[in-house]
Amino acid sequence: MKTITNYLNIEHWLLVIILLLTFLLRFPSLFEPFWYGDEGIFAAVARNLNLGGVLYETAWDNKPPMIYLTYQAIFNVFGVSMFWLRLVTIVVVLATATIIYEIAQATIGVRRALAAAAIFGFLTSLRIIEGNLALTEIFMILPITLAMMIAIKRKFDYASLFFGGALFAIGSLYKQVGVLEAAALGIYLFLVTDKFLEFFKKGLVLTAGFLVPYATIVLYFAPKNLLADYIFAAYTYYQIYLEESPQYLIFINISKVLPIVAAVGYGL
Repeated sequence: MKTITNYLNIEHWLLVIILLLTFLLRFPSLFEPFWYGDEGIFAAVARNLNLGGVLYETAWDNKPPMIYLTYQAIFNVFGVSMFWLRLVTIVVVLATATIIYEIAQATIGVRRALAAAAIFGFLTSLRIIEGNLALTEIFMILPITLAMMIAIKRKFDYASLFFGGALFAIGSLYKQVGVLEAAALGIYLFLVTDKFLEFFKKGLVLTAGFLVPYATIVLYFAPKNLLADYIFAAYTYYQIYLEESPQYLIFINISKVLPIVAAVGYGL
């Protein structure tokens, strides 16, 4: 009788080892007491939602909605617990590392794919950069990498671009910069597509997929007269940060375009 070991080669075993080491790096976070304010705010908003509250009305914070909905779902399924919150975060990181491996091995080779998965697992587990916490950045990366993997595996066909666009939007509903990843893919398609009409069609499909989650958001908040509150909380509120810390503006602007620069460089 064949077992799972019959289907695993050395590269797969190395990936398993990388994932195991990543888990071990993050294992202490399962028993770490609450200490970071953002997690507490996300949890408080999620708790309010579970008690029948309405986002941006009875509970307010300056983030897009997906992080609160994620906390809400975790608390609904497992109860209000830092252990389960951090365990789900570990699962998200391991899934993302695996997807990064799949993307990299399809584009730059197996060895570099293993290195990419290892680097991601290590860096996102460092306490010094708050990688071990259940924050928006960690959850944002999963749908974005999944979108890229689907698009690459299916050779950027229309179905993959539509679903990829929706996943990019979900990522940006965790953290706003996720929209730049969709823009980077659009620029890459422009560089590698021979016919402009074909690029235009693919761009429309990608955009259509991207708009679906946002249309859902609008349809939810508009009847409650909360659309302006959502826009302020998720987007325009951040102008306050820039006014308080103008010295960081240049670094923020540079970081915004890095995904696009990477796409252009790879396409060339």
